[in-house]
Amino acid sequence: MKLSEVQKLLDARVLGGEEYLDRQIETCCGSDMMSDVLAFTKRNTLLCTGLTNMQVVRTADMTELSGVVFVRGKMPCEDIVEAAVEDTMVVLLKLQMVLSVMLLVVVALHIFRVTQVVLPFHLKLLQHLNQDVLMVLQIMIVQFIIQVKYSLVLL
Repeated sequence: MKLSEVQKLLDARVLGGEEYLDRQIETCCGSDMMSDVLAFTKRNTLLCTGLTNMQVVRTADMTELSGVVFVRGKMPCEDIVEAAVEDTMVVLLKLQMVLSVMLLVVVALHIFRVTQVVLPFHLKLLQHLNQDVLMVLQIMIVQFIIQVKYSLVLL
């Protein structure tokens, strides 16, 4: 899936790196812990995070990520955006919290072409969860979808 498709699906604002929107992404990761990003991501990954410090850009550069989506309405400063663009990354901003929670589900469904996933919760319930729970939920959903993809491949 191209980063431009992700940007349109999310109705995310492009803060920088427009020239790289034609890149393909293979997976996505949601984390505020850059040590987890270093340990568990690979090239052509889209990072979704609420952190807005330079460590995000440095971590994304070291792991050769394709771009960063700042979620939960967290606006990075201009230096962060400039550094990411210098490192040839796309920088997106997603303002709406409930929709940003479902970001990884939407992207993963398109990447892995999963046609049906039954999620054991109602979207309105997500509005009442705190940010830490939402981040864990994002990661669990992506892990579930990845497992479904692998089991489909093995069948």
